[in-house]
Amino acid sequence: MKDLWLAVYIVDALLVFFVIPFAMFYYEGPSGRMKSALLWVIVTAVVCALLLGILYGLIGKVDFTVRHLSSSTVSFPSSWDFSSGQQCIGNGAKQCSAYTASASSETTWTMRSTFPEYVVALATIVGSVLFTIFGGVGIACLPLGLIFSFIRRPKAVITRSQYIKEATELAKKARELKKTADGLHQEERSGNKGRKWRKNVKTVEKELLLLEEDVKALEEMYPQGEQAEATWAMTVLGYLAKLVLGVIGLIVSVAWIAHIVIYLLIDPPLSPFLNEVFIKLDGVWGLLGTAAFAFFCFYLLLAVVAGAMMLGLKLVFYYDPSHETLCLIRVSAPVELLN
Repeated sequence: MKDLWLAVYIVDALLVFFVIPFAMFYYEGPSGRMKSALLWVIVTAVVCALLLGILYGLIGKVDFTVRHLSSSTVSFPSSWDFSSGQQCIGNGAKQCSAYTASASSETTWTMRSTFPEYVVALATIVGSVLFTIFGGVGIACLPLGLIFSFIRRPKAVITRSQYIKEATELAKKARELKKTADGLHQEERSGNKGRKWRKNVKTVEKELLLLEEDVKALEEMYPQGEQAEATWAMTVLGYLAKLVLGVIGLIVSVAWIAHIVIYLLIDPPLSPFLNEVFIKLDGVWGLLGTAAFAFFCFYLLLAVVAGAMMLGLKLVFYYDPSHETLCLIRVSAPVELLN
């Protein structure tokens, strides 16, 4: 079982540091993507290998605190008579040797861990830090995002004239963004990629995301096609489902936060809280407590995903404005049909 878990963690580390970066470089890169992706993955592998090797050589050890215990021998008693005044075997023995040992009996053993175990330990530490950050953000953003999505939902279907007016405004914004992206592309070709250029690129990215959200909202407010009424009904039901899931998620988030405060942050714990709840649910039905525990854990996973999407873990090594231009064309094309 130990070898199995080592293999699982090592495969996970390979996915995180090599396979996923290769996919990102391959699908987000410019022309000649295979060569560029392989180059970046090789650079990543060299950097990771150097870091792991140096860290393993310097701090790849484990410290164990141990205590040396010893006691005298006595004859085996014919009867056992223990009390608060006689807690151990032997005349007049008040406490066992483990309690009466001096502080000098403690010592530290230092051992070098194996390299696979060291990789697993580092991956666990990095994962714990990211889990804390993304989970902390997601546990609040996930339910609140669903609830606010319901609050900001489209209340009614707009008229065709309103749709044409809004679509015309969006088309105008799309053309302006396309023009800006083309200008950035020209600057990139000329080699003028300074701090101002990168700042303008980020601005265009943000405006593009806002434009896509506006286009999606407009399509929801004015469903088209032969089944427009059914589409609007599904939209309404979808927002109601978000409200229900948001309320449930908010309850689970509050329960998790309360459990962390009551059971983990306060010493001694005020109450077992969720532990006791799961145990009592098992008493109601054999698998109910297990199912509830699995649901709470799965919710934490969803919270981490939501936090990662909210904060992002995007390392921008390069940028290709041609992708931005293509996105702008895709967004503006349906809108320009109205002109």
